[in-house]
Amino acid sequence: MFVAARSLLQDHNGTWIIGFTMYLGNCEVIDLELWCILDRLQIAFDRGFQNIIIRIDNLEAVKLIHEGVREGFNSTLVTRILLLLKLLSH
Repeated sequence: MFVAARSLLQDHNGTWIIGFTMYLGNCEVIDLELWCILDRLQIAFDRGFQNIIIRIDNLEAVKLIHEGVREGFNSTLVTRILLLLKLLSH
């Protein structure tokens, strides 16, 4: 399946900070969701943001991040997300 997504970062007042689109070509929707999370976290980290809230409606992606990677998923994406979450929490 060819997938694309739009994403944005907002401040605590709901003001747009940055918006972006991404096209990943042929991949699974779960991979797209994980890439969106990773990109948002990376932008937040690069800009020095703290107290990050990520809103996502994909329960599978949330479970992968909270419970760990199951066989057949891109564990590198989840590992990078977990690393950034750890860096942002310090």
